[in-house]
Amino acid sequence: MAKRKAYFHVAPRYTAGSPAMVPEDIARRVAVEETRFMRYVLDGMYGDAAAEQAFRVGLSGIVEQRTERRNGWEVVDLCTGLTFFRPFPK
Repeated sequence: MAKRKAYFHVAPRYTAGSPAMVPEDIARRVAVEETRFMRYVLDGMYGDAAAEQAFRVGLSGIVEQRTERRNGWEVVDLCTGLTFFRPFPK
């Protein structure tokens, strides 16, 4: 069986940028940058409200490696390390 192609989706939250499908090297760089900049936000660099929101929202969903399966996507969150399955909408 051929290896399935992984797709990389980024949706920056703590750095500048727009949601997009990107090559793996860019996705991994965004994951590192988002993790680093979230620490600045949590330390109060942008005020207490931003720190509170960053604490509540966290890093999940910012950078995802997605591999298509028969009924959905196998997802690896590159910021948190979580792996899960996201079914296709019915």
